[in-house]
Amino acid sequence: MSALVWLNAIQEFAVAGPFQTAPVTAPLVSDYYDSGACFSSLVVPIDLNSDGKKDLLAHYWCNDWNGEVAPLPTVDALMVYLVNEDGSLSVGNHSVFGSDALSLGGATRNYVKGDFNGDGIEDVAFAVNWEDGRPQSDGASWDTEQTVILSNGGSFGIVRVGDPVWGHGIGATRNELGYEDVLSARRNPWGGINLFPFRWRDGAFEDALALYPDVTGMTVGGVVTQGMQGGADYYTSSDSGGINYHQRLSNSWLSSELGGIDKKHIETATYITWNGDAGNFVVSELDGSYYLNLDITDSCYLQASSGLPGYVVGKFTGRLLGKDYDSHGTYYEGDLPLINKLVFFEVTELGASTSETPLLEEFVKDFFNFFSCRDLNGDGLVDIAVHDQTGQWRPYSGGAPRTYLRLPSGKFKHLSTDDFPKGIEQGSQIGIYADLNSDGLEDLILYNTDPQIALRVHYGNAHMELGVENPFPPEIISYDYGDRAIILFLTVEYDGGTDITGYEAICTDGTNTFTGTSTSSPITVSGLTNDVAYTCTVTATNSVGTSSASAATDPITPEEASTGLPIWLLYQATQ
Repeated sequence: MSALVWLNAIQEFAVAGPFQTAPVTAPLVSDYYDSGACFSSLVVPIDLNSDGKKDLLAHYWCNDWNGEVAPLPTVDALMVYLVNEDGSLSVGNHSVFGSDALSLGGATRNYVKGDFNGDGIEDVAFAVNWEDGRPQSDGASWDTEQTVILSNGGSFGIVRVGDPVWGHGIGATRNELGYEDVLSARRNPWGGINLFPFRWRDGAFEDALALYPDVTGMTVGGVVTQGMQGGADYYTSSDSGGINYHQRLSNSWLSSELGGIDKKHIETATYITWNGDAGNFVVSELDGSYYLNLDITDSCYLQASSGLPGYVVGKFTGRLLGKDYDSHGTYYEGDLPLINKLVFFEVTELGASTSETPLLEEFVKDFFNFFSCRDLNGDGLVDIAVHDQTGQWRPYSGGAPRTYLRLPSGKFKHLSTDDFPKGIEQGSQIGIYADLNSDGLEDLILYNTDPQIALRVHYGNAHMELGVENPFPPEIISYDYGDRAIILFLTVEYDGGTDITGYEAICTDGTNTFTGTSTSSPITVSGLTNDVAYTCTVTATNSVGTSSASAATDPITPEEASTGLPIWLLYQATQ
């Protein structure tokens, strides 16, 4: 089917937001596997047959234990869904891998894509472990080798790499040879986890640790594609709950640790994990609340674009204890709210530094294991998609990712997905975006943790875009006063997607109310009584409507100026 016929066919379907309402469904994994397909874990978009379209790797695994530590790997199953010319999905296990039954050797927790053998074809590396719900006798009982899906002359193969380790994060970085090294992990003699990089040489993966700084902390880093000196930087999570950022400088590395938090190990408290094991009780304070076992557990690299900064974005995950906690108490993991908070580290040629969040709205109670950073609406700015799991651990919301589109200001605005297609309300629903048919539009892929519910693709019909809405409440950043007047200086973080047409300020002494208006900052409220205290708020209006009021100022008392000009008049004279 030609691209023109494809597009015409798409436009014949009903749409929900920027996507077709009617889904294309994938064959059920249970029709191809007798075991191993109990739980859908990851779906990875990748071109597996060099036809220019993104196909789908879907991985499933089972928690096949009987309450005892099992010596065998987690049973798992891998499905290949090829995207056909007409947009349908067909099983391609044998045509791509030469076998109908495929295994990755455990439960997958995350993945990274890159060209790992230098042949110009994208590969996938998976973080793998045996942590599937069975109790552990020790940490090593969950360890297994990591897995790479590697291109091989028109087909793909499955390669296990490294010593067994508890794989929960994996990364990649471009090497000086022009392709990517896999950044995995290895247990050290003290039981911790160290960085362990692999490089493809002479037909096999080899230890490349001597080429990288040896740092502790589980690797969660991703590709930083624009390192200095033609190389690439990389980063890992740190033991202190921040990141270690490593910058290649010619033949050496510049390393720095950022964003660490204080961690206090409370020996007298008891913590019971979700599978009944005793866990560590490590407390950190963040933004005035106490959290249990707070760490960065996933990340992505958000490239700089259009003069805006790039970021390493991390996911702070922990259990909320509240404003206080009992150092001799007993806590159960299932009773404590899970918090996921995105944190930002700005990346420049001078390295990385901790940054204030550029998110205009935050949803810290979302439940997700991973998220992604790339341009989702074709405007050249890198956006963020949070791959929520909803319907089992959180109220069902349809399955579409929590989506943040980047504004020209550099801020990120939450995009409502209420009118996007919905998944099946059963099990836990997860959604990802990918341009499967290479038409320049994102498609919505919805899958469920229940493998009896078919994976669904809703092809894109238009770019995702923010609608217009009321402005955000203004922020009064400073004020001045003069004879019977108060002058308010303000800013608005988001104009609602259309120009602000006016501002209104209201000042009150508790009995009398006075107003002032302006089309820009500052706003003057006149007619007040000197030596009387007033509190003031401001609203902003655009073509859609009026914002809610700003936070009120502290009491401001106008008085007759004895000498000189008031600040607001000096300000206006400079404009």
